[in-house]
Amino acid sequence: MEYRNVRPHGQDAKAFVVDESLAGNGGDVIAIVEDAKQRLFRLEADWDGEGSPVFDEITVKAASDFVYELCSQGNGESLAREVEILPASGGSVDVHWRTPLFELLVVFNADGTSSFYGDNCNGERSIQGEQRPDPEEIAHWMEELNA
Repeated sequence: MEYRNVRPHGQDAKAFVVDESLAGNGGDVIAIVEDAKQRLFRLEADWDGEGSPVFDEITVKAASDFVYELCSQGNGESLAREVEILPASGGSVDVHWRTPLFELLVVFNADGTSSFYGDNCNGERSIQGEQRPDPEEIAHWMEELNA
């Protein structure tokens, strides 16, 4: 699983790749999230060539806590295998799921705000908001789409 839409600038591109041994069989939520956190914290200022700052611990914790809460709602290991925790410009962290049945992006901004958008890949069953989504509601939405 590789981070998408990320262009490394002046750093090893391997900083953007999730360790494949953490995903798939035997991968667990904690290992996947902790691996992503370490990779985010290793990025230096201006990692994207556009002046992005280093990642703030509060922003990364908000994103990782959301993943933990969502994955505790049900089919956690399956959800964890599908998640990408991505560096975004301006010190934001994107939490992204893309499956054949749905896509969901939750953005945790460095200023403490959040937003999200998801749909069933054809726009018929969308969900969105300008705040941190409720993990229980998101889990229910994902389960409906997987049914």
